[in-house]
Amino acid sequence: MDDEPVIRSLVVKALSRVGLEVEEALDGSAALELLHNKLSTGIDQKKCVMILDLIIPTGMGGKETLLSMRQNTPNVRAVIASGLADDDSLNGLCEPGKTELLTKPYDMKNLIQVVSNLMGGE
Repeated sequence: MDDEPVIRSLVVKALSRVGLEVEEALDGSAALELLHNKLSTGIDQKKCVMILDLIIPTGMGGKETLLSMRQNTPNVRAVIASGLADDDSLNGLCEPGKTELLTKPYDMKNLIQVVSNLMGGE
């Protein structure tokens, strides 16, 4: 989930190249709908990783999306992507093995590693 089409496109290409199924969303509401649809197929929540841009100017941002996910789908993993790594709004959001932070701009190899680690974690 990112409001920047170029970033979404790069992430989709990078993760697809390593064999992951990827869907993209403009904001948190769309991302949560995609997640709900995916989970309705019976996929394990622990195999779903959401990449959430922290700040979305016109729509639900990453923090609100993450809090909703934790309430309704507590085993879904998440990557918070933010250029505001020192921002107080990130306090308490990261949980090792479940929710990780990537500071923008991030390297696609690093993103792939973080997503792979989260998918393999219990």
